[in-house]
Amino acid sequence: KILREALIKGNIPQTTNTRQNSFILFNSTIISPPHDDSTDHVFLKYELPKNTSLSVLLRVKKDVKITMDEIKTSDNTGNICIWPSEEVLAHFCAMNPDKFRKKRVCEIAAGSSGLAGLFVAVACDPLSVVISDGNSAAADNIQENIKLNNKMIRDVHGMQLIWNQNLDQIDLFDVIIAADCLFLEQYHDDLISTLKYLLVPTYGVAFIIAPTRGKSMSNFVEKAKENGFKIQIVENYDEDVEKQHKSLSSSPNSIYNHDLHRPLL
Repeated sequence: KILREALIKGNIPQTTNTRQNSFILFNSTIISPPHDDSTDHVFLKYELPKNTSLSVLLRVKKDVKITMDEIKTSDNTGNICIWPSEEVLAHFCAMNPDKFRKKRVCEIAAGSSGLAGLFVAVACDPLSVVISDGNSAAADNIQENIKLNNKMIRDVHGMQLIWNQNLDQIDLFDVIIAADCLFLEQYHDDLISTLKYLLVPTYGVAFIIAPTRGKSMSNFVEKAKENGFKIQIVENYDEDVEKQHKSLSSSPNSIYNHDLHRPLL
C-alpha cells in the first residue's frame, strides 16, 4: 500500500536505504525443495536458536518482480519479503505459547509467508489457526506454506481476507495477530471494524506488532478506544527483541530509526 500510494501520487523515491533488514531472531537456512517446484521460489527453514525443534518451512519468491500496474491496483507489500515486524511477531508468539494455547487464532495481513501464524500452529498448541492476507497471490502462497508444514500442524487454514469485507462468512476468534499494519491511516476504520467483528466479545484480544511511524500508531489507538477497545502499549515485551533494539540503537553506522523500525506491542 505504501508503494501504491507513492506511485499514484508520483513521489516514489528512486532508491531507499531505510529498511531495517532483521532483528536476527531466527536461524534461517535454504533447504532443498521438498517437491518439484518452479525456479521462481526458494525454500527456507526458520528455527528458533533457543529451541531448534521449533521450526517452520517456507516457500518464498526468489526474485520479486512486481509491475507498476500491480502496485497501483493491489497491496503487494506482503509479496516482497518477510518484513522484520513479521519475524518479531512470530518470535513473540513462539515464546508466549500460553497466550494461544487452546485458542482460535487468526493472523491478518500475514503477507505471503504467514510466518507468525505458522509458529503459533507449531509452538503454541492452538485450537485452530487461520492465516490470511488481502492479496490473492499472498493468500495462495500461504496455502503452499501450510502444505509444507502439514506434518507438524493441525487444523490450520489459509484464506484471502480483505478488511471489512464478507466478515459474516468467517468464524469468530479468541486471538487475532498482525504485524506492521497501521501505517496507512485511511485503512484504520476497516481494520478496527474487522477486529471488532471477528474477535469474540468480552474476552477477545488482538496482538499487533508495529513501529510508531509518526502519528499512525497513536491515531489508531485513539480511534480504537473510541470504538470500545481497551489498549495497552508495551515497549519491552521480548528480551531478545529488546537486546537487538539496544544493539542497533548504539551502533554508529546503523540506519535503525526508533520511529520507523522499533516494533512495539
